[in-house]
Amino acid sequence: MSAIELRGNDPHAGRNPAGGEGRSWLAFVLLAVLAEGALLLGVAAWLQHGPTPTERQTPMQIVLGAPPPPPSKPVVQPKPPPQLAPPPARPQAQTHIAKPPPMLRQAPPPQPEARMPPPPTQAPPPPPEPVLQPQIVAPPPAPQTIPEMPVAPPAPTIVEPPVVDLQALRAAYGEVMHAAIQAAVRYPDIARRMGESGRVRVAFRFEHGEVHDLHVLTSSGSGILDRAAERAVRQAKYPALPAALQGKALQLELWVAFNLDGATN
Repeated sequence: MSAIELRGNDPHAGRNPAGGEGRSWLAFVLLAVLAEGALLLGVAAWLQHGPTPTERQTPMQIVLGAPPPPPSKPVVQPKPPPQLAPPPARPQAQTHIAKPPPMLRQAPPPQPEARMPPPPTQAPPPPPEPVLQPQIVAPPPAPQTIPEMPVAPPAPTIVEPPVVDLQALRAAYGEVMHAAIQAAVRYPDIARRMGESGRVRVAFRFEHGEVHDLHVLTSSGSGILDRAAERAVRQAKYPALPAALQGKALQLELWVAFNLDGATN
């Protein structure tokens, strides 16, 4: 193995000892860094490819020698400042501190005994509501009714209608009809001027308030008066029939008079 020693030479070392030594130290450091980097690269390449069995490499050893230390400069010690005498200490006034009176310890007041609160009183449960039992009310006994013997109703009193004389009733109603016909007579003026007068007997059947089968039984001798008599029978206002004569036909014969002595007819 061979050792290589690298040393830096500065041509200007004799001129400025302080400045040359600094520059040579810096150059030495740079060369050392470069050499170490090259060494590391070579080692990495060798580890990557590996040496062949036939090749024998001799290890290379680089010995870095430390540069000579620069000459030390004399250190100039600064002169110490003159020491001043400390000022005399002022006498401090001694203050008399009164001692506090001794504290009397008071006995702690008796603590009240902790009383447990009384347990809450539970309200008694409400009494159960009475259950109303359905009351079965027996029906009252049916009254014993004794069937009464049927009493025969009294015999109706038969009120016999009064006996009506129909003949007399027809005669009385005939008189009423005769008066109604005389009231309806209108004396013809021409017969009054001619001085004609007399009586006319007429016959007719009166049924349901109407006149049927009217004819002249006895003429007055003047056709004007006969026709006036028939006209009066038809235009007369007859009263209602009595109850006994309703629904029955009345056959009547009446006289119709025409007088010129100033009478109504």
